Amino acid sequence: MDIMNTAEYRSSVVDETETFGAYIRARREELGLSVRGLAGKLGITPAYLSDIENGNSPAPKKKTPKRILENLCSELIEGDDTKRFYDLAAMSWEDQCLELSHYLKQHANARLALRVARQHGFTEEEWKTIARNIEQMSRKE
Repeated sequence: MDIMNTAEYRSSVVDETETFGAYIRARREELGLSVRGLAGKLGITPAYLSDIENGNSPAPKKKTPKRILENLCSELIEGDDTKRFYDLAAMSWEDQCLELSHYLKQHANARLALRVARQHGFTEEEWKTIARNIEQMSRKE
């Protein structure tokens, strides 16, 4: 499977103008939930959820993103859009992607590769090429 041609890859690419809060609000509204209703399901205050939706607070960390995903995304989001959820959350933290942190902790060479790429200013096109190469390598195994 060439990830550059799959819905999975296309849906995981995040428009940098899209925000985590706007994404959560859109999903909440699609479900017909109020801020108070979703906040109750998530175990957070309506004011905090409102701050997240309005971009005044970053995406929560730890267990809350998983609860948000379970309450919003399980009903509305196909597996592909889970990546978009985590990418938007990470962008709000200005931090690494949540689902990649464990992998990066265990693989020193992955961290090294990212540092080298940053040092050399890799572009999106160069990263696409790298992703294609990884896909090709995994097919050979």
